[in-house]
Amino acid sequence: MRYFGFAVREHYLGKAVDFAPDMAVLEIGVGAGKAAEILRDRVKEFWGVDHSAGLVEMLREEYGEGRDARFFLLDVCDERAGLGKKFDVVFSLDTLEHVPCPGRFFVFFARHLGEDGQGVVLFPNESAAKHHGVTWFEEEEALREVVEEAELEVVRLVELKMTAWHRVVKAVLWGWPKSLAGRAGQGKSREAEGSLFDETESFRLARRKGPAVFFPAVYAGAVSRLARLFPLYRERELTGGEVRDKRLLLLVRKK
Repeated sequence: MRYFGFAVREHYLGKAVDFAPDMAVLEIGVGAGKAAEILRDRVKEFWGVDHSAGLVEMLREEYGEGRDARFFLLDVCDERAGLGKKFDVVFSLDTLEHVPCPGRFFVFFARHLGEDGQGVVLFPNESAAKHHGVTWFEEEEALREVVEEAELEVVRLVELKMTAWHRVVKAVLWGWPKSLAGRAGQGKSREAEGSLFDETESFRLARRKGPAVFFPAVYAGAVSRLARLFPLYRERELTGGEVRDKRLLLLVRKK
């Protein structure tokens, strides 16, 4: 059994996009592969890109390189990077904050989004003082400018606020499995330094098999399912133009 941690962001993706069996889907920054696990049997094709070699190798071993799920080692900051294919849906979950080239990220995004395609970007737009990312935006205007320069149109941009239910489940039930998995009490982890995913403790847990990870995985899955029984986030319209230290949901399409 794979360890995915507290997996709730993929659930919100399902509320933002109505996935269909004839769709081709691309994920930028595939993490431990939770979205691939959920979507590969629901869509025609699932492709994922990441610049973490160990992660891509692990997912290729697990899912193979069949038509329904393919994974590519690729850096979106490389202006030559491309897959030579358009997709019905392109999405990225909690990845943009780790990308040092947001302009090229959105150019890559636009290059692979079909004319009638849907684009989703969900990320914590938090400053370095609050988060472990390298990219964030102070003002809404700056984010919109980067998106529009990539020949994309902003369909919707809102803040996502955790519901009280989400906060309680995460605070009360999630600390223990983290400790059980050996991720608590170790000081600052590599994950807090903006490392490649295959250098993090989460990757090592995802890679492991057997009882040591089975029970944390079962517990994490149960807590994640419990959290999804009720709304996890509420959308709030942006006011005042400042977007720093807000979790943002960005929906885009081709101009």
